[in-house]
Amino acid sequence: MGEPLPAASAAADVRRLLVVTMPPAPSGGTSAVAAPGWVPSRYGGAMSTRHVAAAARTALSARGFRPDLATLGRSVAAEVARREVLVDTVLPARWPDLARAWRQTTGPLAERLPAMLALGERHARLLHRIAGGTADDDPTDPSAPTDPSAPTDTSAPTDTSAPTDDDSTGTSDSTDTSDTSDPSDSVADDGPSDPSDRTDSVATDVGLLGGLFNATIATIDTVGDAGDGRLLAALTPEALSTLLDGGTGRIATLDGFRRRAYDHPSARVAVELMAAWTALAGRLLARYRNEPAWVLLRGTLHSLLKAQRTVTGAAAGTGPQVPGLLAAARLKSAGPSTAIAQMVALARRPGDPPPELLYRAARRLGTVFCLADDLADLVDDARAGRPNVHLLWARPGGGRLSDPAVYATIDRAAAELGEVVRPTGGPDDEFAAELVARWLRWDDHQRNPAPPVLLADGDDRAARAAVTRLLADRAAGHPGARHALTLPVGRVGAERTETHSDLLFARAVALDALVDAYDAGLPVGPDVLCAEAIQLLLAKHPGVRGGWNYLGSLPELPPDTDDLAQVMQVLARLGGRPLAAACDEAVRVALDGGDGTGAVPTWIVDRRRGSALDLAMARFVEVVGGGGVHPEVVANLLVALSRTDPVRYARVIASGARYLAGAQRADGSWASAWYAGPYYGTFRAASVLAAVPGWPEQCARARDFLVARQRPDGGWDGSKSRDGADGRGSEGRDGDAGERASLATAFGVLGLCALDPVGCRDAIAAGADWLRVAQQPDGGWPAGRWIEFPTRDGTVSYRSPTATTAFCLQALLAAARAGGTPVGPR
Repeated sequence: MGEPLPAASAAADVRRLLVVTMPPAPSGGTSAVAAPGWVPSRYGGAMSTRHVAAAARTALSARGFRPDLATLGRSVAAEVARREVLVDTVLPARWPDLARAWRQTTGPLAERLPAMLALGERHARLLHRIAGGTADDDPTDPSAPTDPSAPTDTSAPTDTSAPTDDDSTGTSDSTDTSDTSDPSDSVADDGPSDPSDRTDSVATDVGLLGGLFNATIATIDTVGDAGDGRLLAALTPEALSTLLDGGTGRIATLDGFRRRAYDHPSARVAVELMAAWTALAGRLLARYRNEPAWVLLRGTLHSLLKAQRTVTGAAAGTGPQVPGLLAAARLKSAGPSTAIAQMVALARRPGDPPPELLYRAARRLGTVFCLADDLADLVDDARAGRPNVHLLWARPGGGRLSDPAVYATIDRAAAELGEVVRPTGGPDDEFAAELVARWLRWDDHQRNPAPPVLLADGDDRAARAAVTRLLADRAAGHPGARHALTLPVGRVGAERTETHSDLLFARAVALDALVDAYDAGLPVGPDVLCAEAIQLLLAKHPGVRGGWNYLGSLPELPPDTDDLAQVMQVLARLGGRPLAAACDEAVRVALDGGDGTGAVPTWIVDRRRGSALDLAMARFVEVVGGGGVHPEVVANLLVALSRTDPVRYARVIASGARYLAGAQRADGSWASAWYAGPYYGTFRAASVLAAVPGWPEQCARARDFLVARQRPDGGWDGSKSRDGADGRGSEGRDGDAGERASLATAFGVLGLCALDPVGCRDAIAAGADWLRVAQQPDGGWPAGRWIEFPTRDGTVSYRSPTATTAFCLQALLAAARAGGTPVGPR
């Protein structure tokens, strides 16, 4: 047995127990803790909390965090059942006034409270188990205290200074004569209740104490977020001390709170929650006489109250600016876990030393609560101008938030949260991971995988080599995806030229191929896919609503439909509708630029908003050219809409298909304004029409075009140029013709796989054979001209080893899918 903790050291111990580790200040920046004042970060964009959660899941997955969804589902289902027991049975039996006030709550709080009650109970039960329980956990221990609902020995000294479960005012506390060993009032040590557990009355009380306290915190937050500060104004440090001291002062304070609860159901339930948990805490103090733990708990509660008042005051714009706002915001969210740990310690003998593992777990879980909760609330807090720990740290100067700034904040927050939740082998690992998964709605995670395929040996070797090549390119910084362009900038008649380079489009193409490879069971880690997706989100244009432009370093270059479509496709494949919602606003602006016939312009210029940057972009199109509608771009957009939400965009897809059918050339192909040769545009447009009912004639003509132009060796010739040439020829695999042939063959195979995978099986197999033979030793294919478009200064032509390898890999996988044996999903 250790010596009791001296009360004089309580203040220092409170500070030690409330430590929440902070990362170093950003290089060249200033921590918000040291900032002289606070200016809120404001967000006025269209991003939803559902999308923020999807982006956060992606950022965490990029760092290797993958919760066990089966375990999560079982845990949540059991907890939902426990909520019903708590609300329908336990609260009415032990705290009738609380149960009545509870039933009067409405709106989001009514939905949130049961979850917070049950979650707090589980939290406390887990910490109770980590602390080692108490003597009366063992019903055979003769030293265990008796059932507290039974008559007590009147000769035993009692502590009248602390609140007890028996209030003399006739409130709900005075009705607590229930047997705490009742199965409706029992939970498992680290999870939802086990009805067979009828012995652990201490764990039951500790669990209920944690649940009631957690629900109190949630209610006070909800009342404060609604802009009603009267309850918090009444909860002064003096009032809190009176509540904790017990006696007649506590009763009078509660009565005063009840009178102040006026007509606000949330305030009434907050008052009754405070009455319940302070009484239950006093009951444990009277039972175990652990004064050191009580002193620590009081100190923590006062610190939490100060933090709550600081944060609420800052959000309301009242009072002085607080240099320690970030510390207060973190303490407000993380500190309740330490308070629950100290409540657990109330049920320990005074001579037992405070278990360090208990407080270490409490600090960790509190940090998880803080980081995950504020990450989930990021855009809501930014819209409302509320303090948020992630914004306070990443953007101490406040100001307007662009979408890329939000994504950067999400990514930084995920990095910190990922470190905190990294498994340690401790008993709190599973609960910490579950908290993150629940706050960030992992049950909403969606994926759109490609159809499964069984690769033959040759396909497998070639595909693995191609994956290795793409991953090596990624590790080197994507040199094979970077495109440098020299463009005229400035006003018409006063132009100058500038050279800019970027890699967005080819990078998204490569990611699309890597997702195909992952779905085929090839060695691509999901962390790689998610890390690439985050980079695409970060590349979104910060100044306009149109999404992504081809050269991020040239802000006046408008976003374009082709980049939007390519990014949208991979986001939809990796995170479904929630993640692809990053593109929603840009899609609306792009469609607004069309005429309703499915002809969507390539440049996305937001003429409705008319900001200075929007007008500059409109002038830039006049200088650089390339305006109008282009079939290969429209087709790419329709593929993206189909992958993301075919029901929502059904009318757009149908009208777009009509446009593509009308744009088909007499020979069955489609022209490309931005790409070399006839095959890229034909592959894109044919993929759309093959998936939309009603276009058999156009699909047959496209198929015949591709079949007729396949060479005897199985490849397609890419030697001819952009305008019409039929693509016939006899060039081999060497030289520019061979380089062009790699891309042409990939597009030919992909087109036939979309149009007629059964009828064209032999042609597809021959094309795949050609690609395998043409593959280079490093796993890639020769890079021929891919992007190609005319300018007034001549033709721009771009070769991308990354894009060539990506399309060839996709062609091999599509060919294997067309002729192989399907297997189960990965």
